[in-house]
This record gives sequence, structure tokens and C-alpha cells, in this order.
Amino acid sequence: PTMSPRLTEFSIVRDALATAALAIEKRTRELETVLSTVPAGVWFTYDPEARRVVRNRFAAELIRVPPGESEALDASGKAFGHIILLRDGTPVSADKSPLRRAMMGERLEDEEYTFVFNDGTSRTLLTSASALRDEKGAVLGAVLVGLDITERKQGEDQRRLLVHELNHRVKNTLAIVQSIALQT
Repeated sequence: PTMSPRLTEFSIVRDALATAALAIEKRTRELETVLSTVPAGVWFTYDPEARRVVRNRFAAELIRVPPGESEALDASGKAFGHIILLRDGTPVSADKSPLRRAMMGERLEDEEYTFVFNDGTSRTLLTSASALRDEKGAVLGAVLVGLDITERKQGEDQRRLLVHELNHRVKNTLAIVQSIALQT
């Protein structure tokens, strides 16, 4: 017996949906593997206020929160009550946070932020953020990527201090040489 055209259409649609579901599952596993492997903090949100955030393992470690935690900044600019977000030494309010700005459609590239923890330690991140848009261009969410550049910043600070000290010593040596020259 032959199948009715309606059953044939149903079979084709069912097979297409099954194939699509497998493709989505495969891509999801690939993305999860990339996010768990890449040595950068990655944050995603679909919340216009950027209060509910999904992050990878590295991001959770950077800001010292359990990997499953899903809160972002509160209105005071503090995240989880143990972090203050700074940009150029100035506290950043929640509405000016990089992820929130990306949710507003702004694209951020290579901005530095410092997370200051309650214990006085800090981490400096080089961040980029972008809106996630649908096919018509409407903002659906946002993604933020942050690289930990704390050691680089500490090295830069140490080099600046050494150059300043070297300049000071060269000036002192020059003053001594000038003094000896004047006396001879």
C-alpha cells in the first residue's frame, strides 16, 4: 500500500525537524566546548537590564562567583556585593556597564575595567562587547568578552616606576658631574 500524501508530508516535516534538532544539538555542544576552553571571560545576556547573565567558567573564576550564579550588577554598581567595577579609577554605574551598553546597541572595543574585590585585590580586564541582533537588526541580547590583563598592567606599572627611578638617578649623576666640572 502507498502512503497518503498527507502522511508523506508529515514524514518529511518530522525528518526535517529531527535533522534540525540534531544540528542544533551539535552546534550547542561545539559552542559549549569553545566557551569552556577559551581562556577569556565570556558573558551573555538577553535581559534588557543585564541583570540575568550567563557566563563561562573562566568568567566566573575571574569575578569569584559560583559558575551557576546568574546575577549581574545591581543599581549601585556593585556586582554580588563583593566587587566594585572601575574604569580609569572611577566607579561604573550599572547602566554604564559594558554589557548594559551593548544591550543598548553600542559596540565596545578594547575598554579596560578593573574589578575591585572586598579583600582589596583587583583584576584588570580588557573587554569588548556587542549586541546580539535578529535578522531585522533588533537587539535580542548582548555578549561581553574580557581578557585578564592584570599581570600586564602590573608589569607596565613596574616599568614606569623603574623608568622614573632611572631618570632620577641620571639627573643626580648629571648634577654630580656638573659640580665636579665647575670645581675643576
